[in-house]
Amino acid sequence: MNEGYLDEEDEVSIAYHEAGHAIIANHVGMLFEKVTILANEETVGRVILKNVDFDVENILFEDPDRVKIDNYLQALLAGPISEIKFGGHKEAHGVRHSNDFQITELLGQKMIASEKARAAYLHFIYALTEAHFTYEFEDEEDQDTYLWEQVCLLANELLKKKELTFKEMEALLQRA
Repeated sequence: MNEGYLDEEDEVSIAYHEAGHAIIANHVGMLFEKVTILANEETVGRVILKNVDFDVENILFEDPDRVKIDNYLQALLAGPISEIKFGGHKEAHGVRHSNDFQITELLGQKMIASEKARAAYLHFIYALTEAHFTYEFEDEEDQDTYLWEQVCLLANELLKKKELTFKEMEALLQRA
């Protein structure tokens, strides 16, 4: 990828996309080294995770830790969901810079043989992830599950700095 091919609209979409990944990863307890919107040969942005103890491409499901997989899928889907929410896209094809849906489907195929059961499971994970960006709660104790404001804050900071470490993101969120 060459950064020169990205226009301002692309950069903003990518910032929201990567911020979504990072905020949900943080919310479900997945640590990461940094989140960036700096393009390289492979991608236009990324969240570099720490301690992911399974290889997504070659995941084995003899004894899967379902909670870790669920959390990973939420973090994976949070990018395109954020991009869709920010851009107002109604359809998944509105996401221009992501293969996250394809990776999610691939993992689903490896986990669940039945097409109907797989579709139901992935729909549930999508809805669960989307709920974090959609519903504001009146009960203050549940308010921390509404994460869209954090996504917007992080995306705006990414547009300024292009890259933040996990600690920098934590400090940003604590100041807010």
